[in-house]
Amino acid sequence: MQCPKCGHEPTLKESTESPDQCTACGVYFSKLQPRESVTVAQNSTASALESVRQGAGGAGTKIALALVVGLVIGYFAGREHMKYEIRSAFADSFKGLSGVFGGKPDAPKPAAKPTVPVNLPSPIKVSLVSKGFTKGEYGDDKITLDLMFDNSTGADVRAFDGVVEFTDLLGNEILSSKVAINDPVAAGAKLSWQGTINFNQFIQRHKEFANAEQQNIKTSFTLSKVLFSDGTMKTY
Repeated sequence: MQCPKCGHEPTLKESTESPDQCTACGVYFSKLQPRESVTVAQNSTASALESVRQGAGGAGTKIALALVVGLVIGYFAGREHMKYEIRSAFADSFKGLSGVFGGKPDAPKPAAKPTVPVNLPSPIKVSLVSKGFTKGEYGDDKITLDLMFDNSTGADVRAFDGVVEFTDLLGNEILSSKVAINDPVAAGAKLSWQGTINFNQFIQRHKEFANAEQQNIKTSFTLSKVLFSDGTMKTY
């Protein structure tokens, strides 16, 4: 569009880079053009009214002519404003596209993968050597256990504790019990340990464990704390 103030005719590049401002004189179209259109329309309307007032004859014809002139002026003024809005919209679109192809917008970051906990094997392993049952007075019955602990920590151990779990061959828990061992065991050595579990005939898992065949029982150990022979302690 030709600049309404200085008459400069912008090139396509100038219209794209500076749709709102004349590159020659620096005037902003939005401030100048609507004001000029309104002024032209007002002057034309005033002229038409003045002609109506001065004319003695053909008043109807003059009024009609004034209305037509006003409509024509308003139409072209509206078209110029519309063309200005269209050019502004295209310019904004080109700016957005240039930013996309130029790599300016930040690419969406891939979602972080959830951390999967890794269950490391216990550095102290256990195996069930034998299982028995003893009857006591007044119902003080006990399940006897003979366990073998294997020290795979790589260092001499003074004491440790944790949870021994007994399951069936499919991994279903039958019984678990916390144990605390206060006997030293050297690195790479094994420790034989005997213990008991108070038997309660009203607890179903006690009855299942007492009646289960040893070859159908799997044993595992979850280490909680270990005290090494050099005095250091580690919690798992």
